[in-house]
Amino acid sequence: MFAYKQTKERKRKGGECMAHINTETLNRYMAAEGIHNTNQLAKRMGPGIHFSTVYRVVSGETEPSGKVIAGLHRAFPGRNITDLITA
Repeated sequence: MFAYKQTKERKRKGGECMAHINTETLNRYMAAEGIHNTNQLAKRMGPGIHFSTVYRVVSGETEPSGKVIAGLHRAFPGRNITDLITA
């Protein structure tokens, strides 16, 4: 299993917390779908989503965009995607 961990909380300008991925939930969803790494996840998320983008979002370097959130819906059909996004 490819485990993701955030090493520190990322902050946006002005001190507001960014939205980020709940890595525990993501790891559970990935395991249930047989997804082992960000490359496989990016492929499941659909065209136009590069694995490096997925890696940056999962590692907390950047916020998940609408495109990434839509891709998560495609990768995990029938799952509650709001459980993956935290503020």
